[in-house]
Amino acid sequence: MDKNVLSDHLAKLNPDQYRAATLGNQSAVILAAAGSGKTSTLTCRIAHIVESLGVKPHNILAVTFTNKAAKEMIHRLSKMGLDTKSLWVGTFHGICNKILRSHAKEAGLQKSFTIMDSNEQESFFKRMLRANSYDPKNLNVSDLLDKINGYKEVGWRSDQLKINSQERTIYALYEKACITDNVVDFGELLLGCYELFKNHPHLAESYAEKFEHILVDEFQDTNELQYKWLKILASKHGNLFAVGDDDQSIYAFRGAKPENLTLLKRDFNAEMIKIEKNYRSDANILEAANAVIANNTNRLGKNLVPTREKGNYILSYEALNDAEESAFIADEIKRLRRANIPYRNMAILYRTNGQSRSLEKSLNAMNIPYIIYGGFRFFDRQEVKHAMAFLRLAHNPNDNMAFLRVVNIPARAIGPTAVQKLEVFAQENNVSLFQAAQMCDDKNQKKFMPFIELVDHLQRICAKKSLSDMVKNVIVESGLEAMYEGDKKEGPERLDNLYELISAAEVFIQENKEADIEEFLAFSSLESDFNSKKRDDNADVVKLMTVHASKGLEFEAVFISGLEEGLFPHANSIGEAAMIEEERRLMYVAITRAKKQLYLSRCEERMLHGQRNGMVKSRFFREIPTKLIQKIK
Repeated sequence: MDKNVLSDHLAKLNPDQYRAATLGNQSAVILAAAGSGKTSTLTCRIAHIVESLGVKPHNILAVTFTNKAAKEMIHRLSKMGLDTKSLWVGTFHGICNKILRSHAKEAGLQKSFTIMDSNEQESFFKRMLRANSYDPKNLNVSDLLDKINGYKEVGWRSDQLKINSQERTIYALYEKACITDNVVDFGELLLGCYELFKNHPHLAESYAEKFEHILVDEFQDTNELQYKWLKILASKHGNLFAVGDDDQSIYAFRGAKPENLTLLKRDFNAEMIKIEKNYRSDANILEAANAVIANNTNRLGKNLVPTREKGNYILSYEALNDAEESAFIADEIKRLRRANIPYRNMAILYRTNGQSRSLEKSLNAMNIPYIIYGGFRFFDRQEVKHAMAFLRLAHNPNDNMAFLRVVNIPARAIGPTAVQKLEVFAQENNVSLFQAAQMCDDKNQKKFMPFIELVDHLQRICAKKSLSDMVKNVIVESGLEAMYEGDKKEGPERLDNLYELISAAEVFIQENKEADIEEFLAFSSLESDFNSKKRDDNADVVKLMTVHASKGLEFEAVFISGLEEGLFPHANSIGEAAMIEEERRLMYVAITRAKKQLYLSRCEERMLHGQRNGMVKSRFFREIPTKLIQKIK
């Protein structure tokens, strides 16, 4: 890349950003406040490592938490003239998937392993329980899975659990079933990669030697195992550059440990640099955020420093009930629209999904267009999952999860009893369901033959085809296209999504020239933030979302609704100091989504769980200086 280009970009950074971006060969903790331009700092840091420190791009690892963030980083680096093809940039799960597929045999896996999303994991778990004479109805399946996923987050296998209980037995059976069916869950990607390094030191040394510089975005969201994994990779060169904000750590329920920022500072003798200037919000909004978060005791300590004028008062509204609160928000949205603020620059935030019902009712009554942001991602839609299941079978007919998903889609008169008999036969003979359907001579199982013939047909017609042609063939030949053409109500939209899957395959190949079908199948499971072009972020609609879903976004006007004790902060946090601090970080995130206008609303009574409840004003109102707030009567 041209040194002048890098110099131009560095010249645009403020002194703290510049200092962080131009550090030498060393570790650092960059405490980056909301709206402080951390992506610019990160990309300039990578460019500096290549251009000024002389490190080859393939010796740099940049880890993010979303594919969107990774793509944005690559896009900016490309515009700076950097060759990004050999850079290792991706999510924790994506990087681990890449490493595990390269060393599948050493990891005890087959290279063609299937990645389960959370819904597939639950279905697989229930089938595993039934196969081992457990009735899922008599167990708290959700709780068991949460515990197993939690054990994986700290690096524990079933044989490492000190408890000798049914829970440990079920975890062991689940591990065995995953190996047998060649499937992995999200937790397994990281744990499997960590164990690969621990069990094969030469591989750990090879990757640690390879990555001369490691950069991590949103470091406050790392869990215990992710930190251990990073320590292995940084053990040779020690250049670990972590960008994070402990005040925006809102994922404790996923195992996130903001204290990892402090551990990194200690373990790597890392320099700490605070980037506090905010380029997003007016000064009043930032003062409110600073005032709220100052009530947390367990924080590294920093303040949002405004670069914009004071701006508008924060507006608050106290309604009699949730219907009145929602009507007020809808009225204000109409007023803002008349003031030439597009709907797409407005968002309504709430603590729990259940709050959207009343809001949607008022928005519909006022003919205000909106979307629920963070709903089904593209690859989670029913019709797309059906098509992907057929694609998986065309690639690997022994994929049991894919087999079970579409064995009776379109309908083939194959009922649950026939499937259960097939599962028993497959288990007794230690074969896949596809193999069992071919082997079994039970008359009842003959109804599987048309499906077996279809899978064979898909394998033949997809052989040596391009990825997009494979998808086209699967959509037509599987019968999905005809099935949805016959559905006059939902069919057209579902067909649009199926055709969009063809486009997704084409874009994937354009962006990953040498990728194969296995990489596309992994992409469909790991790409948590891919949406079809129909879901256009520039569409002029108001966005409704939970506070968790709002992280990383910004809007001209933001409504924070339902500010009541027991709702926000959530009832589960009341009386628990650490959990109240997490709720306060959530409030901090919510406030800092607003650029120019912030609304706070609550009501005196609210319909919760089918009952009218009297509500108490949230403590967060008290924590914002009254001089910043104007009450609306």
